[in-house]
Amino acid sequence: MNFLKIIMTMKCLKAGDRSLANVIAHEIAHSWTGNLVTNSNFEHFWLNEGFTVFTERKIAGLIEGKTSRHFSAINGWKDLKEEVCKLNLLSLILLL
Repeated sequence: MNFLKIIMTMKCLKAGDRSLANVIAHEIAHSWTGNLVTNSNFEHFWLNEGFTVFTERKIAGLIEGKTSRHFSAINGWKDLKEEVCKLNLLSLILLL
């Protein structure tokens, strides 16, 4: 993502407080890691998002503190487990 897109994203997400700072941190993290971690196909898309979310949480930890970063990581892990369970159930249904 180039700098202009980041500026446009910031203008579109302006809320007047820090409630959307994590979105901005995520997009900035994409600009930092996007060129370093590029997936060869959709199967490896998790690499790009994984490094981006990791970097986003490090930024959020600097802004909001370690407790917030850890809480976000715990929620992310819970969400990931739920999605994997859904995908496993879906694959079982598709096999029937």
